[in-house]
Amino acid sequence: MPTSFTKGLLLFLFLCGMLTSKAQENLQGFWEPEIEVNYDLGKGYSHNFALATRFYTYDDNALTLRTRQLEIGHFSDFKIRANQNFAVGIQYRWRENFEPDESDELRITEQYSITRAYRRFRLGHRFRLEQRIKDPHTEHRIRYRLALDTPLQGDKLNVGEPYLVVNTETLFSAGRSRNPGYEQRLEVVIGWQLAKGLMLETGLQYRLDDLTQRAQHEVFAGNSLSISF
Repeated sequence: MPTSFTKGLLLFLFLCGMLTSKAQENLQGFWEPEIEVNYDLGKGYSHNFALATRFYTYDDNALTLRTRQLEIGHFSDFKIRANQNFAVGIQYRWRENFEPDESDELRITEQYSITRAYRRFRLGHRFRLEQRIKDPHTEHRIRYRLALDTPLQGDKLNVGEPYLVVNTETLFSAGRSRNPGYEQRLEVVIGWQLAKGLMLETGLQYRLDDLTQRAQHEVFAGNSLSISF
């Protein structure tokens, strides 16, 4: 068994144990399926379109399955150098239709990313600035994500083979009518390159939200299908 896969599996099991121990401490569970389409226009310019929905799977100390939100988003990506990209994005999230006490959100994002390869491993840094426009205020958020990915068979990813992604992300939020908020995320993903331009991912993410106030524990099960042209 590849060493990278073993480490990822151990981290996954540790995360599951940590979540179980927190089951009675403000825990919510979610399932988030997503489909995205990537279109390369050439000369370092590409588009990304994504459609996702989020369901509650654990809430109020009980299992459930109900819709929380639906969202659609778009990113325009510009390659600055061989390993550096700048992107701008816009996203709309429908929340009020499913939870009348909540409001919909329009999100604008500016993103810079840089990657470096170390033999079979690839290390990526991603920086994001977000403006989350929703009633009754606009929230500003800063995000930094550190990610490591590697193929699980051989030194290069080929069609039909799996790969591992591990990442952690730190978030800081501020707004006129809210206290500053801090959040930490940890995610483990297993993916497969099903065909050229077709990838499937499934993963588990743990979020520790509102660290300075009443910490909220959230676990996300995610599935993503990515199509590239």
